[in-house]
Amino acid sequence: MTEISQAVLDKAKTLDVKTHRVEVEVKDGQSVEIVYRDVLPKLGGRDILFLHGQSFSSEDWEKTNTLAIFFALGYQPVAVDLPEGKNSKSQKVDVGDRGLFLEKLITALDLRTPVIVSPSMSGSYSLPFLFMDPANIPTAIVYGENDRSVGPVSTTNLKNLPDHDELHMIKGAGHAAWKNKPEEFHLILYKFLLKETK
Repeated sequence: MTEISQAVLDKAKTLDVKTHRVEVEVKDGQSVEIVYRDVLPKLGGRDILFLHGQSFSSEDWEKTNTLAIFFALGYQPVAVDLPEGKNSKSQKVDVGDRGLFLEKLITALDLRTPVIVSPSMSGSYSLPFLFMDPANIPTAIVYGENDRSVGPVSTTNLKNLPDHDELHMIKGAGHAAWKNKPEEFHLILYKFLLKETK
């Protein structure tokens, strides 16, 4: 059985997450300043881009120790504050431009084919990006057992993605399952990454 070792968890406690800003041009004349967090130095591991839902920010990925743990596992995690997020203070990106924005953000952050972790409202960015080049992209769907808001509808809709082959319910978790039960979420994501990077 795959687990995240205590040595990795101990190493994660010693790592510092850094906060930066990057300017992203969405289209002619419109650019937004985005706050992002990562762990340095860049070691060349697989990039993971963590987005967030409406009530959250990149800081939540730091507070759950997600960035440090995945860096300690050999990945290159980056968490961003989406436009209008509590730290970005940037102008709104039109719904029709959100896929393009995410593409330009990935370029600005110099990420190489990142795994995208996209909870809740951030799907309004990741799904248009996904459909810009609709190749079969492996997808894991993770939801909380007690999510009564958008979770049930979203889960049903996401099951229609072309290459989803993993569906994970986190027992006792609500809408923000990744935050309610971070240890379980970390293990689900780690197993998915191991499978997809073979």
